[in-house]
Amino acid sequence: MTNRADTVWQSPTLVQTYLDGVRGAIPLASEQIDVMLRLLSAQETPIPEFLDIGCGDDILAAAIFGKFPEAEGTLIDFSRPMLKSAADRMASKPLQFYR
Repeated sequence: MTNRADTVWQSPTLVQTYLDGVRGAIPLASEQIDVMLRLLSAQETPIPEFLDIGCGDDILAAAIFGKFPEAEGTLIDFSRPMLKSAADRMASKPLQFYR
């Protein structure tokens, strides 16, 4: 795997600005999450585990745990500050975090 040279998402300040102000302005974000949960529920079987690539601060993982509390997750993101935010928010959940 190649080491990335870009550092933009490594800035804690940028990440916090995104989490505090930008995320809430993403058009139809809650509808997108609702569609994802409907699709997962439509298969009528439990979700034992999931992989979230580009997880950010875990918004999708939190939604999946809300619907499937017994699931285990693996979250991957390039941004250390995003992974830290996810790990802090989801400390009680069965998750693995990778960068």
